[in-house]
Amino acid sequence: EPEPMEYVRICDAYGAGYFYIPGTETCLRVSGWVRYQIDGVPSRDVTVTATDASGAVVGTATAAGTVGLLTGTLTGESDGWNKYTGAQLNFDARSETEYGTLRGWVQLETGPGTPGGQNRSASSDIDIAINRAVIQLGGIWMGFADSLFSSSSNIGGSSLGNYGGFTYADTFGYHYEQRHQIGYQFSGSNGFWGAVSLEHDTNEDYMPDVVGKVAWSQGWGGVWLAAAYDESAEGVGIRGGVQGNFGALTARLDGYWQSDELVSYGRGSRWAVQGTALYQINPQFGLAAGLEYRGDLVYSPAVLADAAGLPTAGLPTIDSDGHGWAAQIGMNWQPVQNFQVGADVIYNKEEVSFTDTAGTTYDLDQDYTTFRLRFQRNF
Repeated sequence: EPEPMEYVRICDAYGAGYFYIPGTETCLRVSGWVRYQIDGVPSRDVTVTATDASGAVVGTATAAGTVGLLTGTLTGESDGWNKYTGAQLNFDARSETEYGTLRGWVQLETGPGTPGGQNRSASSDIDIAINRAVIQLGGIWMGFADSLFSSSSNIGGSSLGNYGGFTYADTFGYHYEQRHQIGYQFSGSNGFWGAVSLEHDTNEDYMPDVVGKVAWSQGWGGVWLAAAYDESAEGVGIRGGVQGNFGALTARLDGYWQSDELVSYGRGSRWAVQGTALYQINPQFGLAAGLEYRGDLVYSPAVLADAAGLPTAGLPTIDSDGHGWAAQIGMNWQPVQNFQVGADVIYNKEEVSFTDTAGTTYDLDQDYTTFRLRFQRNF
């Protein structure tokens, strides 16, 4: 005879969207998004000026030619569009134990490395991979997720100090790293939250990095401080900031510092300061802006030369003599519930100097503008 039918029961212990898996006391929530995004190919202006040891200019290139050990064609104005179709699926399972909530979270997402997935032709499929996977029991967590230095929302912690901006189109520039990690978080009274984790970065050694973050959240906003010790580089990275909520306006100030150019926790510079804001005109429409300055840029001259379409022979590995700044303006629009439209424009300018093995110094000046338009259906 047929088994008695067991209807799905709603689970309201962890918020909206959870239901009991039939025959168990485990609550499950399925969520995600579908996204279509258009990116404007950056319009890049690059100029290289070379000087010898006496300071005399020995060459300048803005389009093509030979400058010291650099010979090639500089990447100048470009024009075009990239289109991305992306998807994300989240499976969040929770149940209560004598040691606290037991959670298992798996996030599947289109291929990493580009916003919203790969730039695919019409005849190609879209790859799906495990983007995040976390186990939690009470305050302990372990798995693969964003570094605690970048974000603590992955583990249900404080959202203060996460990412950089406020637009749907994309977040403003920020430190982004995903790591295998194990850690512990603690939520105290009066809005205090803290966590510490052991994380495995992408450097050669196998000893884990140590990362910590504390945050204090109040009705007016809050403050946070994160610090990380990079075992491979034997250096530290620090970031901290403050957020204020002023009615329709939310503003945030964030600062970064790293002790060594090889430290993987930072903004690619010895120090950086960043301000971002969102003005929510009404529940459906908001305007966002951001401004960042990075001092003592940490760059690989070979990477810069390659981006400019120049050979890399004879160039040093690391350089930290330069600065850059970026500005963003964008808009958020939610015409109906769970459907978001975001657009932004970001302007970047960088000035970097480096010296090759022949003693020639290169001053590289580049600026570029990016544009993004994103449509996203959340569920």
